[in-house]
Amino acid sequence: MKTLKLLQLISLVFLTLYAGGQTITKTTSSNVAGTVCPVSGTGYSVSIPTNFGSCKIKWTVTGGVISGRDDLKTVTVNWNDVRGLTSTIKVTFAGCAEGNPNEGLNDSKSELILSVKDQPFDTFPNVINLDFCNPPQSIPIIVPAMVVDGTGGFGQPARTEVSYIWNLPAGWKDFTTGKTGEFGTTTRSITIVPLACAEPGVIVVKGSLWGSTPNCTSSAFSSPINISLNTNLGGSNPIVSVVPPAGFIGTTACNTTPVTFTAQIAQQRHMYYLKL
Repeated sequence: MKTLKLLQLISLVFLTLYAGGQTITKTTSSNVAGTVCPVSGTGYSVSIPTNFGSCKIKWTVTGGVISGRDDLKTVTVNWNDVRGLTSTIKVTFAGCAEGNPNEGLNDSKSELILSVKDQPFDTFPNVINLDFCNPPQSIPIIVPAMVVDGTGGFGQPARTEVSYIWNLPAGWKDFTTGKTGEFGTTTRSITIVPLACAEPGVIVVKGSLWGSTPNCTSSAFSSPINISLNTNLGGSNPIVSVVPPAGFIGTTACNTTPVTFTAQIAQQRHMYYLKL
């Protein structure tokens, strides 16, 4: 009897060592270690020991949704687009035959979801006053840096600054690239110039993860910030009035003594500024 119990104990120890457990491996590459992009789908696989037998696989996640089956060796997860959320994926072996040491073994992996969804910019003076028609004018614009929540700091993924989406109003272009309308940059500053005379308008800027790092192309944008371009204190175009020539007084008969009238622009000139 003692010999049988000893053999059973030795067998149990051998099977436990032979089980090997499981290891979760992320199969979708990430530009920022320890993080995942939201929505687009991240792949994972689990290692299977040689004595897996009749065991079943069960995947579970927090902070996301499994796309497709949750009982295969590989799985795809669509993580929620939530700022600063640490997500977790877990795999468990269960339903094994009696005595199989893999029963109940599990492994988990936690990663930060990269997101700037609805993240606001820091406050800064966002009104620029400028001359209406005194080209060439170059207007440098710098917005506050936006950093992805949960990155940077001790024990966290590397600090990650977003890319920036700029939407210029009509009549303006980027000085460096000549681009108009909407375009993206990896820096938080640009210089704009008017196509002709400076036009009033609003520049809209958004933080984005649609850059080379981390390049989460399915993620949502941050909250926008508006920068007003004012051509005078009221933000309106100059007033044009028709006046007679200097020195003209009195009246004149129509078609007998012609008088030349000229257009005169009445405007206030104000130098532009952008204080940060």
